[in-house]
Amino acid sequence: SGNLLNQAREAINAAFISVASTPVAQAIAPKPRVVKRSSWGADLANGGCPPRGPPEYGTVQAAVIHHTVNANDYAPEEAASVVLGICRFHVYGNGWNDIGYNALVDRYGTLYEGRAGGLKRPVVGAHTGGFNTQTTSIASIGEHTAEIPTPEAQRSIIRYLAWKMAVNRAYPVTTSVQLASGGGSGNLFPAGSLATVPRITGHMSLNSTACPGAQMAPLLPRIQSAVQKRIKRFAKRRCPKGKKGKRCRQKRRRAHAR
Repeated sequence: SGNLLNQAREAINAAFISVASTPVAQAIAPKPRVVKRSSWGADLANGGCPPRGPPEYGTVQAAVIHHTVNANDYAPEEAASVVLGICRFHVYGNGWNDIGYNALVDRYGTLYEGRAGGLKRPVVGAHTGGFNTQTTSIASIGEHTAEIPTPEAQRSIIRYLAWKMAVNRAYPVTTSVQLASGGGSGNLFPAGSLATVPRITGHMSLNSTACPGAQMAPLLPRIQSAVQKRIKRFAKRRCPKGKKGKRCRQKRRRAHAR
């Protein structure tokens, strides 16, 4: 009976160690509200902006911030039609498969789904020549050569990238990353060379351009830091089930609302 008791204890201890050492899934920053493609007109039968073909998928190793270089004085109710106009220009003017950006944000802080294929997934865009298969993007709707992006737009960029980078496990975002250049016109790096850039960077660090503008560029380190802070804040163990986790879940909901 002593041997049986010892064997039972060993089995219990082994099971306890196994459970304790099992990695616990980490929570990620919540996905902010995003206006779907259908809501900004992409799916309209007449005057819409359907993709020319199916989406392609790559990886998300870095995020590239852009500005769209259109007027800053649009009204809130005009923003969706501005996104549609950008998409139609990219598809019918540039001949691209779809809108170039993966996501966009207006001056009022509203986020918009960009290229089709799923916001959560590593959809290959057309925004940073030679690096599209390794990056995701978000574009501020406006022109930031002389005008600073609004606090609302900055806040939404931070919230979106905290979710997007976490869900694709592209963190910590306060580090640099090496991207392999695919070359091409306007690329600052020859084909086959490695570009070392911050994980959240501006278009001008990879291509020959002033994008995202002289007033946006100095904000990038602060945005990068704020994104990492938000990722870290939500990267905690999931709340336990049952009554014990009730207080934890209440705290998490309050944090999500901030």
